[in-house]
Amino acid sequence: MTRAPTSVPDNLGQGLGRAINVGVLTACMGISMMPFIAVGVLAPLLIQELDISRATIGLLVALGSLTSGVLAPIGGRAIDRVGGRTGILFVFSVGSLSLAMMAFASALWQLMVAMLFAGACRAGGNSATNTVIRSRVEVGRRGWVTGIKQSGESIAIVVGGSMLPTVALNLGRRGALLIVAALSSVGLALASISFKGADQVGRNPVSRKGPLRPSIYRLSAFTCATGAAGGTVSTYLPLYAHERGGISLAVGGSLMVVVGLVAMVARLLWSRWAERIFAIPTALTVMAGLAALATVQMILAPNMGPSGFWLAASLFGASALPIGSVLMLGTMEESEEWNTGRATGVLAVGLGMGQVFAPPIFGWLVDRTGGYHVGLFMVMALYTLAALIMWGSRAHFKSHDVSRVRTSS
Repeated sequence: MTRAPTSVPDNLGQGLGRAINVGVLTACMGISMMPFIAVGVLAPLLIQELDISRATIGLLVALGSLTSGVLAPIGGRAIDRVGGRTGILFVFSVGSLSLAMMAFASALWQLMVAMLFAGACRAGGNSATNTVIRSRVEVGRRGWVTGIKQSGESIAIVVGGSMLPTVALNLGRRGALLIVAALSSVGLALASISFKGADQVGRNPVSRKGPLRPSIYRLSAFTCATGAAGGTVSTYLPLYAHERGGISLAVGGSLMVVVGLVAMVARLLWSRWAERIFAIPTALTVMAGLAALATVQMILAPNMGPSGFWLAASLFGASALPIGSVLMLGTMEESEEWNTGRATGVLAVGLGMGQVFAPPIFGWLVDRTGGYHVGLFMVMALYTLAALIMWGSRAHFKSHDVSRVRTSS
């Protein structure tokens, strides 16, 4: 029997106020990802300026991911208590600090410290935004809002991929990163006046303990595999295109722009379909399978010329990146209002752990073999494993009553 969802009034705001609030949620997700994106798109400059290896680029991503994975459960519980608005302010503050530290870094250890703060920023992004949506948006209307706010990651990829390489070639790495840090500070100022009363709505005044549903842990295992694969591709795709496709640094960044633009549309569509048409595990299984096929195209790309890389980027943006939107929607559906932050933190552990190992291993394989194919086969295997995990987990999820969702909207 399907359990009736908790009734939540839609009080995210109306008109311009609602648009601003959704915009803040979107920007929060973007800034939580920006330091990681910056490492990927500026990898050629970092390798040259700091005399580091490709494997070290992966280790930087791994360090941030490990920090995120360790802090996410703690941060999720804290956000359940203090509310989503406070969590959003934390994300903007720490994200700005991380980007500024990356700008002024002149040695590897300084970049490592910056990535520690980047991990703390990322640890709070999904928990804070999910808590606000879970407590303020009713079932049946969460798909669009979740898809839009998760598109913040895609926007960050577009901004990072288009702006950072171009500005860095003119103003240097420091100038490019400081501009993004300044934009994050603007987001912080806007967030400080948004979500009036959200801390009271999202607050859990009484400590309520209890086990999370088994589906949350299945989602976390799935996230571990897809996060490992997706984080690897996002980190190394520009460098791969530059070294194996003869694509310039600026054009390599444009590949990430294509990924982000396609993913913006795909996130909205997949979120809507997952809420109204497919069951969450079915949607995630299909998406992971398509992401595996996108990896096959990446393997074939050098033999097809530049068009092969553009096609691979488009397929990756349409299948792999939207996975996060459906994961967050599934987390809200499978959790309770008082433990959404905690449940999101468990997923972040899976994401962080996956990205701790995969990018460094990928970089090591490239350095060791002199090519990218072995690493890309590893990515394809991870997406295939994720599809199998989710297909075998269907019985652990709540029944997906599409008619109930349609009625509530």
